[in-house]
Order: sequence, then structure tokens, then C-alpha cells
Amino acid sequence: MSTPETDRLIAAHAHAADFYRRQLPTAVPALRYLNGRGIIAATAHQPPWTIGFAPGGWTTLRDHLRELGFTDAELLAAGLVTTSRTGGIIDVFRERVMFPIRRVPDGAVIGFTGRDVSDWPGAPKYRNTATTAIYHKRDHLHGLAELTSRTMPPTAVLLVEGPTDVVALARLGTSTGPCAAVAPCGTALTAQQVTALRHAVPAGTSLVLALDADYAGRTATERAYALLWDWPGPLEAVALPAATDPADLVARGRDAATHYLENQRQPLADLLIEQRLARHRLDEVPGQIGALRHVAPLIADIAARDTAHASALCAGLADRLHLDPLTVLEAVYPDPEEPPPQPTARQRERFAVGQPRLADARPAGVEYAYHCPPENVAAVRVHHDPETGITAWVLTEGLSDTHADRIAAHLAAEIAARTAPTIGARNAIDLARTAVNARFSRPGTAQGDATIVVLTHSPEASTRRLAVAWAGNITAYGAAARWFATLTGHPTVAPAATVRNGMINLNYINRACTQVVLAGQRTAHMPATAVRELVDGTRPDRAVEDIQRSEPLANIAVVRLRTTTPQIAAQGNLDTTSRLSATGPSKAPHPAAPRRHELSPSTDAARAVPPARQ
Repeated sequence: MSTPETDRLIAAHAHAADFYRRQLPTAVPALRYLNGRGIIAATAHQPPWTIGFAPGGWTTLRDHLRELGFTDAELLAAGLVTTSRTGGIIDVFRERVMFPIRRVPDGAVIGFTGRDVSDWPGAPKYRNTATTAIYHKRDHLHGLAELTSRTMPPTAVLLVEGPTDVVALARLGTSTGPCAAVAPCGTALTAQQVTALRHAVPAGTSLVLALDADYAGRTATERAYALLWDWPGPLEAVALPAATDPADLVARGRDAATHYLENQRQPLADLLIEQRLARHRLDEVPGQIGALRHVAPLIADIAARDTAHASALCAGLADRLHLDPLTVLEAVYPDPEEPPPQPTARQRERFAVGQPRLADARPAGVEYAYHCPPENVAAVRVHHDPETGITAWVLTEGLSDTHADRIAAHLAAEIAARTAPTIGARNAIDLARTAVNARFSRPGTAQGDATIVVLTHSPEASTRRLAVAWAGNITAYGAAARWFATLTGHPTVAPAATVRNGMINLNYINRACTQVVLAGQRTAHMPATAVRELVDGTRPDRAVEDIQRSEPLANIAVVRLRTTTPQIAAQGNLDTTSRLSATGPSKAPHPAAPRRHELSPSTDAARAVPPARQ
């Protein structure tokens, strides 16, 4: 809010800026410094920058402003003068190149950053205006007012370390005008400065960090990411050469600087991952484990906004650290409330830090059963996430009866089941695709592949309560009291699609659905009417048993959804080798009886119920 007192402080700064500007043309040390930093005299003298020079006298500015009618009290309140050890009033800035700090939106000068050119021993390189009634350095950015005064908004803004970089970069041209850059005012980046920048540029504007490559710059980059991770646009970075800042690049040549800054951009997260990995010995197992733990939380943050990017990072990290892709996925997507995996001696020998883990299934408001003979190259997984309330069922089948296809099927099922409740059915297949491709990417490795279908159930959602995603010859059916339909495309539509290649399809089911059937290739020849006759109106375990009689080697899962959904208490993760089979001998007429699991409010854990006729 403007008051007579603050208006006087603004006026004092305007006169001080004009005074400093008029000193610059004859200040040889200041001009020499600016030229060496890529800032020519024409840029320094002209708006919007009007850089100045504070002469070396003790009271030069004070005397000038006194002549203009300002009192010592006003100058002290403005932060332009200070009290000496002997009690006198002296200038704050002496023998310094002066960069004005302007406020948004009116562009009024409210402070200065002064760069020392005196070479006095012990003189601080930079000095900033102290906190005053009109200036708090945590709230302002060098270059922000100049940026908002442009007729066209920039497509990208560079975040740099100091005002010299900001002004030097303004000499580089872009399609929307001079290159736009901002810098903190003598502080690390603050939340207030980020908020001000958000308000100054349109959503979707790229923000590019171009901080120094030294330790301080790397630390500033880490801190900046904590404030900028949800920036409403591309968040990028430029890795600068050692002992080089943006002003140095401009001083060496504008064309080369423009080319470097445009072509060396990368996602900020990628740069941070490289910086974190560089702190570890990646040729030793302890270093690999430490690197994984250091990087995994960052990739998890990325996954919340860009699943495809996170998938690629997981695959690259697995290959670089010589770890199994599932190990990386477990570190990035840990089970809720589960401590990080601790490596065993055997796992260290295998260059891995974890193996697939199983957990007890708890109440989820559904009842399901499945049949997946051990001799089949297939897998079924079920996983429930208590935070989202979403349950996922996954059925995968290897393309042939080979060990590699078995690995592909089980790896894809494990990853898709673990991640589908949090990132969605289609994204889970995409993540599984990345992991499986990484698993078989090394030269000389036997190639494995599989088909996959993922079902997710969100009981609290008003729409899109069910989602089905699939890749390959695998089928899902949905049933209700008055309808029975195929939820996936016909198997012959895209026969080339698999976990590793081809289109990943997705359907949302908004109609009331009480039962879903996931069926493998061995049931593909069965008409939908035949499947309906076997499953319609029956318990999941009996439906699976009836299908098993028709096709003993069928891989099948039947899920019955209740009309009233109970509260969800915990998480489950089951597979075809689950210990639930130990609860009692099977009474089914086949070696591998269907598992039936009823997850209801009255149960404390999943129960394996031997199939029985009703």
C-alpha cells in the first residue's frame, strides 16, 4: 500500500538510479567488467536496464540526495545510506556496478544489487539493499519487471543466479523478443519468488534452470526443484560447462551461446538424477544400492505427472545400475507403510536389492477366483491400494511355452498389478512394457513376450468405476442382470499387439456391472454366449471350475463386484503361487483348483475356500 513515507522511499531510489546511471559512461573499471561479462555499453545504458555505477566517495550519493531535499532519516529508511562506526552517515554502495531491482507491475526501483569492482581486500563481491518498507529480497526477482513490460510474453524463461546473467542473456534474440531471464536477489530461490513468476507468465511457459555447475549451483538446483516440481509448464535445465555461467557464454559469442542454450536443454529431473548418481560409486554394489535409494523418490515424483517419462527413467536406471527392472520398480513404487528393501548377502551377489513380495489380501468389497495352472506360461496378480481404494486384477500369458516368455508374463503381471491402482490400467501396461523391454534389451538375451489384460475397480468413483486395458489376444467380459458383453476388442482385431509392442487399448465401463471375466487365449474360441452360460449367476469359484472343465489349461479370473461397496481397510497382492492354497486341500476334480477369495468387511484376511456345489 502506498503511503507518503513509502512514496518518499520510491522517489529516493528513482533519483539514486538516475545518479548511478549518469556515472557509468566515465567509470572505466565498471565498463571493463560489463564488457567482459557479455554486456555492451549500449545495453547497459538503455532502458529497461539502465545499469549504473556507484563512485568511490564516502558520501557522494548522500550529498546529492540531500541537495534534492531528502533527509538522512529518509535515506536510512530507504537503505541507501548507513551509519559508520564513528556515527556519520555514509553511502552503502561505493565503487560498485549497480543493478536496479524493480517491482511489478509499475517497474519502480525499490533496491539495488552492487557488484564490487574496487578489488579491495575483504570487500564482498555482491552487496544488496537491506530489508526496507518497500523491499524484501525474498519477494522479488531481478528481471521480472522487465519481463512483464514486454509486448509479447516469452515462450521460455531462464532462471539464473545473478543480475549479470539476466542482462547478458537479454542480448540473445528469440522469436518473441530478447531472451527472458530472472534471478533471485541475493538469496536462494524462495516460494514467494516462484509465486511471483507464476503470476507473471502464462501457463505452459517453459522454465529453464541455467545455474552454475559448481557445488553451490548443484545445491541451488536441488532446492529449486523442491519449489518448482509442479510448475505449470515444461521444467527444464541446461548443464553449463565447468567454471562457466550464462554471462560467460554470451561474452564468448552470442550465436554460440544461443545454440548452446537451445540445444543443451533437458528435463530438470534428468539433470538432477545425473547429479545424484554422480555422488555414488556405480561400479560397486553398495554404491548401486545407495544410488537407487537416492534417485527413486525423484522418479516417483515424476511418475505423478508423466508416467511415460518415469517409465523410461526406470528402464534406463535398471540398465545403468545392472539391476532387475522389478527391483527398480519396487524402489520407485514401494508398498504403503513398508520400509525400503534391505539387501541380503545373496541379493548383493546378484546385484539386486529386492525380489517380488507378496502381502495378505484384506477387505476390498469384492469376491474373486482364478485358475492358472502352474505348467502354463501365465500369471494372475491381484493388488489393492488402501490410499486410492482401487483394486487391480491382471492376467498375462506368454506367447509360447518358453522360459523367456514365462519371465515376461510374470514380470509384466507383477509390475502392472503393483502400479495400476495408482497410475491407471493403461499406464500400468505401459510401465510393464518398459520394464519387460529393458529386461530383454541386453545382447544375446533370449527374447520373451506376453499378452496382458488389466482390470481396475474404483468403488468410490461416481463414473469410470471400472477400467479395462489390454494388449494382445486376451479377453475381458462384463456382466450384469440384463446384459453380457465383451469389454475388450475381438482377439483378431490386433493380433500383433503384446506387452512389448503394439497398441495398448483402454475401455471405461460406466454401466452397472456385477461380474467381470478375464480370459486367456485358450478360451478365445469360446463364443461369448458359452462363457455367459458358465459364469452367469454363479459364484466366482464355481464359474472358474465350470470353465476349467471345458478347457483344463485355461487361464481365467472371475471377479464379482458387490452392489454396496464396504470400506476398504488394507492392501493385498496375490499371485498363482500364493500361500493361500495351504489353507486346505482342493476338492476340485483337477490338479490346480480355482482359488476363491472373498474380500468382505467381516473378513480379516483373504480366505481360500475349496470349491463346492451349492
